[in-house]
Amino acid sequence: MARTVVTEQEVLTFPELTPEAQQKAIEKYIESEQEDWSGEYVKDQWKEKLEALGFEDVEISYSGFSSQGDGASFTSKQFDLCSMLANLKLVSKAPGLYRKFKEYDYFAAHHCTVRRICHQYAHYNTVRVEIEEYGTEHPQQELAREALTEAVRELCKEMYKALEASYESLDNEEHAREYLDNNDDEYKPNGSRYY
Repeated sequence: MARTVVTEQEVLTFPELTPEAQQKAIEKYIESEQEDWSGEYVKDQWKEKLEALGFEDVEISYSGFSSQGDGASFTSKQFDLCSMLANLKLVSKAPGLYRKFKEYDYFAAHHCTVRRICHQYAHYNTVRVEIEEYGTEHPQQELAREALTEAVRELCKEMYKALEASYESLDNEEHAREYLDNNDDEYKPNGSRYY
């Protein structure tokens, strides 16, 4: 006849742990959060922000946060040149082109993109604005393209900082302690989670 052996295991809440066991639980929690972090929340926020500016079909790429080529950038399949010049306060960089494109809304809306020029990395220098030519190129077209590219790259830098800040916030022991203090997880006396 088979015997069933029952062993008792002491189970504690986070506040009941010793300070050393609490520290171990905090370290495990932070490690787990960093492994599971994907940046989706920040990327979604930035996608909404970029679409509000007028970029369409936005795709965001990033890598981080400890290598030389790390960074963030986005592409956009189309945007309205006139709206973008206005939204980014760049009309003064190319006023003649702005007026010309204002007359030809179709071309302005459907022939401007943010393209990826390097697929190996994701940082801000891997994208640039393209303004498709039609007819004779306007003398201010290159000025507008350069100004928009610079503005897009600044947005990419801001986006990367937001992603990095979100990731680094996971390393906050105070936040981890507050979370663990207020949840119902159970722990072994050494600070390991009890499942």
